Amino acid sequence: MRSSAEADIRSADDALGHDDAVGLAARLRRGEVSPDEVRRAAAERITRVDPTLHGLALDRLDEPVVGAQDGPLAGVPTLVKENTDVAGWPTTNGSTAYAAEPAAAHPEVTRQLLDLGVQLLGSTRMPEFGLNASTEFVDAEPTRNPWNTDYSAGASSGGSAAFVAAGAVPLAHASTTSNSARR
Repeated sequence: MRSSAEADIRSADDALGHDDAVGLAARLRRGEVSPDEVRRAAAERITRVDPTLHGLALDRLDEPVVGAQDGPLAGVPTLVKENTDVAGWPTTNGSTAYAAEPAAAHPEVTRQLLDLGVQLLGSTRMPEFGLNASTEFVDAEPTRNPWNTDYSAGASSGGSAAFVAAGAVPLAHASTTSNSARR
């Protein structure tokens, strides 16, 4: 059974449309939509579903880090998992055990994403240090599965998976130590 969070977002008539990242990048290249229109649509979708999903760790919806304008995915909105440094953003690794400082520079994975041309709109929640099989927390709401919000999102990339499954962004960064991002 699909939740209303996922169903509502999938029927949205906005600049994101119903394309995957490749289809959206093609529409951006053809000038059918602008990167700013797409970013605003993704921001509206994320804002609409996050009160139910609890998947956003860091909101940079209005001030994205924008990648290469000539990259193959130029203008496509995305999110990164909160264990990935982005220059100027705090990297929490899903933990409240320490005060995260803003990252000094982009690591290789972030540079590669930006070379693709994506717009980084924020970071997604993960269990503390990625050490849980679901995105659940002792002191906070779990990240919910948009298809059935009675369940939490699985694995350590649960926040990323929830936003893609809900249709809020066409792709999101994930990482894995136990193959969960490839299942």
